[in-house]
Amino acid sequence: MVCPPLIAYDAATLAAAAEAVEALPADSPLIPLLADYAQVRAQIRACHGDGAS
Repeated sequence: MVCPPLIAYDAATLAAAAEAVEALPADSPLIPLLADYAQVRAQIRACHGDGAS
C-alpha cells in the first residue's frame, strides 16, 4: 500500500489555524470540512504506522 505524505505544520501555523477556527460561527460550512480533513490526516498517520486512527 502506498501512503500519501503527511504535511507537517509548525506550532505557529497550528495555533493561528486554531484561533481562526474558534472565530468561525458555529454554523460555518467550513466546520464539517475541517473535521473531514482531520479524519483524513488520522488515516494517513495510521497508514504510516503512527498508531492514529
